[in-house]
Amino acid sequence: MSVETSLGELRARLSLAEGSPTLLLAVAPSDAGLDEVRALLVEVLRAAPLTVADLGPCDSRTGPARWADRTKQRDAQAYVLAFVSSAPLETRAFAQLLNAERVLLRELGGPVVLLVSQPTEQMLRRYAHDFFTWVAQAYALPEPRQLRSLAPRLGVAAAAPACVEQPVEEPLRFLHLSDLHLRPDRVERYDQDRVLRGLLDYLERDREAFPLDLVFVTGDLAHGGRPEEYALVVDLLERLCTVTGVPVERLFVVPGNHDVDRNAGQWLLRTLGDDRRAIAFFAEPDGRRQHQQKLVAYEQSMRALLGPGRSLGLEMGADAVELVELRGTRLAVASFNSAWFSQDDGDWGKLWLGEPNVERALDRIADEEAAFAVALLHPPFEYLHELERDLVERWFERGVDLVLRGHLHSNRTRFVATQRGGYVEVAAPAAYQGSQWGNGCFMGEIRARARTVRLRPLRFASGPDPWVLDTTVFPDDAADGHCRTFAVPAKRRERSGVSVPRRAAVEAAYKKASVQQQERAVRAVREVRKSLSSRPEQDTLYELKASPSLRQEVLGQDDGVALVDAIERTEHPRTEITDFEGFKDVLLRACRLVRTEREALGIPQDRLTERSAAVVLAAALGVLVDAPIELEPRLEGGLRPDIVIGRGDARDVVEVAVHRSSFAPLSGQAHRIGEYLQRLPGRFGALAILEGSGAQTPGRPEIQQETTSAGRPVVVLIL
Repeated sequence: MSVETSLGELRARLSLAEGSPTLLLAVAPSDAGLDEVRALLVEVLRAAPLTVADLGPCDSRTGPARWADRTKQRDAQAYVLAFVSSAPLETRAFAQLLNAERVLLRELGGPVVLLVSQPTEQMLRRYAHDFFTWVAQAYALPEPRQLRSLAPRLGVAAAAPACVEQPVEEPLRFLHLSDLHLRPDRVERYDQDRVLRGLLDYLERDREAFPLDLVFVTGDLAHGGRPEEYALVVDLLERLCTVTGVPVERLFVVPGNHDVDRNAGQWLLRTLGDDRRAIAFFAEPDGRRQHQQKLVAYEQSMRALLGPGRSLGLEMGADAVELVELRGTRLAVASFNSAWFSQDDGDWGKLWLGEPNVERALDRIADEEAAFAVALLHPPFEYLHELERDLVERWFERGVDLVLRGHLHSNRTRFVATQRGGYVEVAAPAAYQGSQWGNGCFMGEIRARARTVRLRPLRFASGPDPWVLDTTVFPDDAADGHCRTFAVPAKRRERSGVSVPRRAAVEAAYKKASVQQQERAVRAVREVRKSLSSRPEQDTLYELKASPSLRQEVLGQDDGVALVDAIERTEHPRTEITDFEGFKDVLLRACRLVRTEREALGIPQDRLTERSAAVVLAAALGVLVDAPIELEPRLEGGLRPDIVIGRGDARDVVEVAVHRSSFAPLSGQAHRIGEYLQRLPGRFGALAILEGSGAQTPGRPEIQQETTSAGRPVVVLIL
């Protein structure tokens, strides 16, 4: 049956079922673009004509009971709603709810079309057998683009909102180079100059037809990590920026294995053997001090060229991300250093990006609400240590749109689509490895709104016009000039201001759980995923954070998790902290929110530890403040404040106590907060005592003010 015929049958069935409690299923190929499919489906049904109420998306806690209420509140001939899966275990929880409430489908106010993706339908059929006996019929839908093209033939007016053609999107154009291997050897200089001067000439001639906005260089700029090599690198990159017109602010570089000075690294640790060492290496500022000596020449030359404050792949977490605003598009570029442990030709399986580093970088991308995210690294994922390889790939699937790399000296493109989202991966060939070998690069176009990447491969061919289009990379795309356009998988990025406290609360609950509970959680995750990585505990924690129903099932009720969940379900306008009075005000509102939700849940104050109090206060700040929240970030010298709000120069510190006696004297704590503010650097500091003997009247805060040794004010809030 054709799609057009199938949709015609669906419209006829809905018309006949008016007023009848009927459930129909519509199945789209994937969760990507499901919102657009829902909007188009509503327009197609309305063109029948039918009066159709769009009930919007529903989550795993919204089942037939809520559907019945919502259909009775809206006067329509038919109703459409959609379930978008955020994680496999959420789909399983949804299936359990559907089974439990299936009898309430009798209470529907009319025929309902439930829209899901094919992966969700498969899981529902597996876990909600009884529910499916109530489904009258299932209809397969096409991808949004095909449905959009069919809509006019089904009576949808050209001016319908879901079918309005978007204005042509001006792309962001980029050049991707890798593996330059520059060296000052006189014989080598002639050959590399011939190849790379030809590239510069090509880019200069092509500038009017293909004006570049960005340049990405993914490692092996030099050959041996020596200062004299980087003099050539700087000269080349300066000329590159001149001929292309790309300012150095939009030139991005990361180091590769040839950018390390191997003499400086011969006695250093070759890899990391376990999670504890990895966390210490990437989370502690002092952990990388010795290994950074291998990259001194790289760092000094690139900072001299690009200026201070640039990532260069050497910064960690949020600081690894740089933002570019161009033509109304906010682009995030995350630069990762894979060369910390590079030393010889035996790097495979020994390298690390640092999972905490990647996770915090992607948090920054979500917090900044970037429309498109590019990640730069040097080798393929296979070169990462087995303890983090799978996890890092999964983080990239959830938060990155385009991955640019090099290392293998051959071009390769890859499209990755998973239940978490996905990305397009582009491996550039070597820009220079000798004129007798294949040299090449990619030019590309990013369209963030359309979610596409178009690639144009170039190669060195010698002769009077040495750089030409490489027709061998995409031989089947002659109609598009041997260029290839990739669709980038859609994804949903969660702001870390909400996710960080939940992550901390779930991890604490998991650690407190019995061995039997932990084993039960691992088994439940394995049942859904079918397989786990080499770190099953990390996989389990990942799913526990995403699935409230699984947490309840295997861990039971945990005070900290329940309180964080309750706080994050509240809705409040977000406030930007601009001055000390505003800081005091938002802190007071956060403390009141914690107390209100704690009392509503009936959680006694004495069951909250100082750690859990800090976590729930961070959750409250996360829903009130328009800035990222960090819990116990590691500062130089081993200092770890409880909560840090914001980033850059606009950071504020909050220390948390449950009882006044935990912090005595207050002047000493103000001095410690002053240390935190100096190390960050930060603006404002506070000590929040959630309940203490100093509170004179319940609900009315006692506010004091201390001063740091540097004269900065610190607010002390006692509830």
